[in-house]
This record gives sequence, structure tokens and C-alpha cells, in this order.
Amino acid sequence: MTTTVSRTFPLPPLDLVESMLSEDYQRLRAERLGGIGTPTVTRTGDTATVRFPRRLPLDDLPGPLRSLAGTGEITQVEQWDTISAERCTATWTSESKLPGKAGGTFEVVPDGTGSTYTVVAKVEIKVPLIGGRIGKEAEAQVMKLIEAEMRLAEEYLAAR
Repeated sequence: MTTTVSRTFPLPPLDLVESMLSEDYQRLRAERLGGIGTPTVTRTGDTATVRFPRRLPLDDLPGPLRSLAGTGEITQVEQWDTISAERCTATWTSESKLPGKAGGTFEVVPDGTGSTYTVVAKVEIKVPLIGGRIGKEAEAQVMKLIEAEMRLAEEYLAAR
């Protein structure tokens, strides 16, 4: 199951991504979006890797999915391979003990004087018989998390 979410921001791609890779933004992200530790940003040349340990919100999960989610602890790993004024791209994955995985891509491209930030998410659940149903529920939860991340970025940039 694949989902795509896009938002327009007032900053050009490079400025937007650098803002989101900043220590201040990552600290706020952990505080507001279920962080169970401070996200780390490691830079190597023109690339950046973000490791964001977090606990997924389990209160809204339906029973079958909640029982499989355990503590809800995951680490979201983002690998920004292209960070430039013209385009920024990344892949992201989730590391956890859950019976499935989520991952996808980020792309930030120019849009007028600002940029458009697009997140593509793919959710795969490997549970016999009920995997499809649980997959739809997991996809809805991933969509909520993406929307929350986009709102946080909007709020953060507006406050700067």
C-alpha cells in the first residue's frame, strides 16, 4: 500500500532541508512526535543520515494492530542522498520488531520562491490471514504521522 503527501513551503529546497536537519528542529520533533531519545544527524560529505527513535501512538490503534505493536518503539532512519539548491531527496525506513515495515522517499523541489516537499510511504504487513486488514489500518496510522510531521515543519518554520 502506497500513500503520497505533498506540501508547499516558503523556503527553497536547500534551506528547507537544512532547517529540518537542524538540532533545534530535531529536538522539537522528538518532543512533539513521540521521541524516546534525541534524533541524531550524521553528515558524510553531501549526505545526511537521521536516526529518530520514537514510540508510535498506540491509543488510536484497533485491537488487532495494537496487540501486534508491542511497545510501539521504532527507529525511523532517513538517508538524505541529494541535498542541493535544485533538489533534495532521501529514502526512509523503519527499524522495529513489528511484523511489517514502513518506508519510502522524500523529495523537495523548487516551487516558485519556495519548494514542494513530497513524502511517499509504503507499508507492508506480513501477518497471515489478517495482514491486508491490518495493513490498511497501519497505512492510516502512517498517514497521520506524516501529516503530523508536515504540520510540525510548518509550525517550526513559521516561528523562525
